[in-house]
Amino acid sequence: MKGYFLMAIAALCFLPAASGFAQTKPEQSKQAVQAISLDNDLRKLFSNDGTLNRGTNMMMRTFDNRAKGYEGSPYIFPQWMPTNIHMKDGYVVKNIPAKLDVYQAQKLMIWRKDTGDSLIVDATAVEYFVMEDTLQKNKHIFKRFPVGDKNAPRFCEVLHEGAYGLLVYHTRGFLASDIGKAQSTGRYYDKFTSHVEYYLVAPDKSLIKLRKNRKSLLKALPPSKDFEAYLDTNKPDFDSPQQLAAAIAFYNSLLNQAEYKN
Repeated sequence: MKGYFLMAIAALCFLPAASGFAQTKPEQSKQAVQAISLDNDLRKLFSNDGTLNRGTNMMMRTFDNRAKGYEGSPYIFPQWMPTNIHMKDGYVVKNIPAKLDVYQAQKLMIWRKDTGDSLIVDATAVEYFVMEDTLQKNKHIFKRFPVGDKNAPRFCEVLHEGAYGLLVYHTRGFLASDIGKAQSTGRYYDKFTSHVEYYLVAPDKSLIKLRKNRKSLLKALPPSKDFEAYLDTNKPDFDSPQQLAAAIAFYNSLLNQAEYKN
């Protein structure tokens, strides 16, 4: 289909003026090709019924009108991030602004610069996506895993991949303003609260939920004196995804050394 539209545009660009068509300017031709490319990307991103779920940045949110504002965000990252979305059929939607809403039900949202619309992606068609944080100069990879209370497929951030992998499952809670309540604390704003759950991915692809402490990590992994020594020396902060990922990477390096020696 994409090739058909591109051929049609090329044909219009080269029709002579005598045929009744004005010659298309190069800039107009480029814009038309970009529009068709975006249209094809949107067909890939949304459900087969062809509907586009339109919304705003605060889609399906209600707040107490008496509140003076809100704190936090329903999104993992509050700003739109350049994102490459890899579809299950191998197609890649490149460099499209996206956000991941993790309040109540997960929603992967993209922003159409041409119309200003926020659109909800059909997550079941997505294999994984990569968000680029241009401020911190790093990338965040998200894949779907059966996590949470219902073990339903949810987008988790992949912190480390190896013999043992590490995931973090982000969610958001919500606290309404307590203005006018009998036990009011005087909080004049609604608030989103951030929650994370860590999961270890075992070699057999099973998931082990980790508590944020040394005991839970050691229980989830086969015993290793060298790894215990690493934890004693480095004392990783279990509230730091980066330090926990570094610990798992070190454990995998021990496995690689053992395999090499054998």
